[in-house]
Amino acid sequence: MDNNIVVNIDFFMEYMKKVKNASDNTLQSYKRDLNAMAKYFMEQGIEDVSKINGTNINSYILYMERLGKSAATIARNASAIKTFFRCMINNGAVKREPTENLQIPQNDRKKTEAISDENMNKILNQISGDGNKELRDRAMLKLMIDTGIKVSEIIELKTEDVNLQYAYVTCHGRKKDKTIRFSKDTLCALDKYIGRARGSYIKGEDTGELFLNRFGRKMSRQGFWKIFKDYANMATVDGVTTYAIHR
Repeated sequence: MDNNIVVNIDFFMEYMKKVKNASDNTLQSYKRDLNAMAKYFMEQGIEDVSKINGTNINSYILYMERLGKSAATIARNASAIKTFFRCMINNGAVKREPTENLQIPQNDRKKTEAISDENMNKILNQISGDGNKELRDRAMLKLMIDTGIKVSEIIELKTEDVNLQYAYVTCHGRKKDKTIRFSKDTLCALDKYIGRARGSYIKGEDTGELFLNRFGRKMSRQGFWKIFKDYANMATVDGVTTYAIHR
């Protein structure tokens, strides 16, 4: 097979579409990020995918930092690059994994201050036990509190939008996507929910929504707020509204 980087990106895209059944949003994200990587390397005179090493890739990460890309965007790119090179290893285009020692920048997202950490912790502390509902509610609320994403974004998330390896979530907007890192604590909660509890909510075909209600359907906005307000009332935290969480 031709080792040209552009040819191999095309091969990878076909593989992700036909073999992995990746969604259109995922394919568009991979194509955008990998084409940007290819452009960078070709400008450096590297067109053979087998010639790209760890130093080259870390240089590309630093290049994105210099361009002012956010840590979350760089993490998303790194994930795409890593997936791409795993595919290259499997099809024999590359002999050694060049992404093993990627240096990913730390998250630069600022935590919301609209509601105090003390009150947020009070609310989360009301979720006791490790039943399926508790695992779901804990993951859902931790993700919202940790990232500050809106309820409308939470309920639209698909399982494929959560990257547990690099601890970030991608929200798909009408005009553009946004990627946000989350903490190790939230990572643990999501991992437990996805691995142990989510399957119990699936009724029939799994359509991929991350958070499901007891009927196996996508969590509604009203359903989410009922859950949240129930825990807030248990914690005797007053005045908890959408605005209190998202300034």
